Amino acid sequence: LGSFVTGQIGHRVGPKLRWWLLLTSVTQSLLIFVSSILLYTSAVSTEDRSNLGLVVLLAFTFGSQAAAGRPLGVAPITTVVVTSAMVDLWADKKLFAPLADNTGRNQRIAFILTFFVGGLVGGFALARVNTAFVLLLAGIFKMVAVIPFLIANGKRADALRQEVVKPIEEANLAAAAAPKPSETVQEPLDAPVRVGKLPAEV
Repeated sequence: LGSFVTGQIGHRVGPKLRWWLLLTSVTQSLLIFVSSILLYTSAVSTEDRSNLGLVVLLAFTFGSQAAAGRPLGVAPITTVVVTSAMVDLWADKKLFAPLADNTGRNQRIAFILTFFVGGLVGGFALARVNTAFVLLLAGIFKMVAVIPFLIANGKRADALRQEVVKPIEEANLAAAAAPKPSETVQEPLDAPVRVGKLPAEV
């Protein structure tokens, strides 16, 4: 459901727009904070069926995160599943290439290390405190991830239009102005050859 809602709305408003990325990231963080608050206030419990509400909130969050991250075009990072990144890393043809020659490998390594460090931090927090505190940390880290969207240098809308939209519009206009096959007049193959009059003798 999270992937469906975020993906479909993103296609219509522009999945790479700064405000959309900010909105989705902040919304996901708020859902994690709500889950933490529900546990802190004992409104739900991990020991009975009331935890279904937590499952719904967190599942929506992770689905939304995957759908929002996919259009950014960072293929080596799935943001949700780490096993596919691990398989791609070990099977990489340029696994042992110099650092500057394989950006995809570097991104996969950073993603995998961050994933496992987050798991270790979450496991330690769970053992020392509780689940609500783990969710609180997750929400804070998620909000920190919003900062790059605030400081990144994005392309202006008019520059993007000149670079992407305008060429498409010009191509569409050229295609519309081109004669259609049905409008082209063709003479039958058995039509007589037209020969002009020979010049009169002087």
